[in-house]
Amino acid sequence: MHQTLTERERIYPIDVSDIPSESPTFEGTDVPVEYLFRYWDRRFALRSFLTDFPEVSCTQALAALRKRTESDFPADSTDGLMGGMPVFRGTRVPVEYLFNLLKHGRNIEEFLSQYTTVEREDAVRVLEIASEFMEVATYEHSAR
Repeated sequence: MHQTLTERERIYPIDVSDIPSESPTFEGTDVPVEYLFRYWDRRFALRSFLTDFPEVSCTQALAALRKRTESDFPADSTDGLMGGMPVFRGTRVPVEYLFNLLKHGRNIEEFLSQYTTVEREDAVRVLEIASEFMEVATYEHSAR
């Protein structure tokens, strides 16, 4: 049996007192998947989680993060809508427009005032997901 989270020396302390004992764990371990999400939500590096929990493989952690991201992804892509270009859910506004405005020195407020059908939460979540994917991609690249 592996040490529990509270018995380990960790790089970053996280509160786990409210994680139910029956929470899903990474296959072949007793490490709850929620531990990874606690690290991630607090912007701790994926590398730190994998260092603290070496029994969890990088592949397992990345799969869990992808699955979580897909469940609350605020964009859709349908062939008949904007030629299949990803758009903010419930709108005809391509996600690319947000990145183009930011790339040209504009801010999220300008984007939201120009595209009033996009919810602030959706725009912010798209940026968070982009940041998360960047971290995952960087980790995958450096782990080669």
